[in-house]
Formats: sequence, structure tokens, C-alpha cells
Amino acid sequence: MKMARFGKAAGKLIAITGLLMLGIGFLYDLLSVNIPYQDPPPALQHAYELDFAITSGITSTIYRIGGIILLIGLVVSITQFLVRRRSLARRG
Repeated sequence: MKMARFGKAAGKLIAITGLLMLGIGFLYDLLSVNIPYQDPPPALQHAYELDFAITSGITSTIYRIGGIILLIGLVVSITQFLVRRRSLARRG
């Protein structure tokens, strides 16, 4: 019985997980903001650019993963809805 309930809610749970991942990406993006120095020496400027590139890559990866998970959850939810609707139409 409990597995049947989980099966009905699986799409919604996957979509919620995707939204949480997008939220985590947004928070990581906010927390990793660095304001550069006004006139930094070349070594410090290079270190800042390297750190910015790494942070941007991590953030975009988190956003992509969250978006993909969200899309999968939406597809599963829509598929479950259509299957339920079709099975109800056959019954009655």
C-alpha cells in the first residue's frame, strides 16, 4: 500500500527535488560572490579570475542538474496523470 502511494507521488517528489537543487544553486551563487579589488596586482587579479571561473562552473553545473531533475519530475507527473486519466476513461 505504501509503495502505491509513493508511486503516485514519485513525479511530484522528483520535481520538488529539482526545485531544491535550483534553490541550492541560487544560495551557492549568492554565497560565493566575490567583489574584486579596485586595482589588484596581476597575481591577485589572476587568482580572482581563476576562483571566479571555478565558482561559475560549479554554479552552472548545479543549475543544470536541478533543471534536468525538475524536467524529469514534470515528465513523470504528466505521464502519471495521463495514464490515470486513460485508465479511468476505460473503466467508466
